[in-house]
Amino acid sequence: MRPIVDLLRMGIAQRGRDPRSVKLIMMLTPVTAATDARAKLKLQDIVDHSSVDAALALFGGWAGVDLSKAPRDQPLQKIQGDSVRAMHDMLTRVDSSLVWTTQRLAEWLTVGGMSASMAGSPSTIVDEMERWMEIADVDGFNLARVSAP
Repeated sequence: MRPIVDLLRMGIAQRGRDPRSVKLIMMLTPVTAATDARAKLKLQDIVDHSSVDAALALFGGWAGVDLSKAPRDQPLQKIQGDSVRAMHDMLTRVDSSLVWTTQRLAEWLTVGGMSASMAGSPSTIVDEMERWMEIADVDGFNLARVSAP
């Protein structure tokens, strides 16, 4: 996230504004429980009950690209389309060590959609948010939910 924040702040400065006058808010989906172990179990339960097909439909609605027929092990970089290429580029910046496939994209989207997600106790989540603020230089968070009650 830090390279993206740096580019945004540089662009703001190049346009004659104080880079700190624009607040950069990151979407985050926290999965919390009383302990880190319980939160991880809660996250696993969410993943176990998620639908890869629904995640691909969600992406299709956002991007206008139907990935439901694409082989699940197909790397995203081999799929045609600007929106898929843009998604692949963004995901590669998030984690360049992974080969992003249709399946991996769908699994990632099942928890938090396009937002970052983390699981832990409230204090673990807050500590991690503070770490993101220090390292990535974000100004705050827009908290998302996994599901509606």
